[in-house]
Amino acid sequence: MGSKLGTAVVGMAVLVLTGCSVSSAPRNGVGENCTGTFELASNPQPLGSPARLEQTVRAKATAPGTVSLGALTAEAGWNDDWDRMVVVQSGMTRETMNSASGLAGYCWRGLPVFSSDDPFHYEYYVFIQGSAPKQAVPAIPSGKLFSNVRRGDVLRPDTLLESVPPAGARQSGYFVPAG
Repeated sequence: MGSKLGTAVVGMAVLVLTGCSVSSAPRNGVGENCTGTFELASNPQPLGSPARLEQTVRAKATAPGTVSLGALTAEAGWNDDWDRMVVVQSGMTRETMNSASGLAGYCWRGLPVFSSDDPFHYEYYVFIQGSAPKQAVPAIPSGKLFSNVRRGDVLRPDTLLESVPPAGARQSGYFVPAG
């Protein structure tokens, strides 16, 4: 065995024995040659307060009815500097996010990974205007603002949503796409 090949074999054995691995898997939404980067867990609030949006959704969802997503954000005191919201869920890839958002080549730091060991499935609502993400709003598994939406779904300001009032005293209301 040549010395270069022997060194490579020994190096691979060390990697395997120490638990390290060589992988070409994506780095949780980050890749090469990004046209822009957005951190999902960042806290800037250029559109408005996520807490106010949650309060508005919970209050409006207590009674049956239909409302647009834009009306919900406006009632929460948000500005209208967004034209679409992308639903990000555990296991979403950079490619899926770029396709859904219409932002080719973008990198998304903190895309939630899917793990069968994790009982929670994480979700973000990413608001975008034109060619720039504006704000991400995290949803906790027991308190999602919107349901019956899938990974990569895109909602617009004029998307109609139907309220689902709480079924019990310890539950929260939420909205589903109308139709």
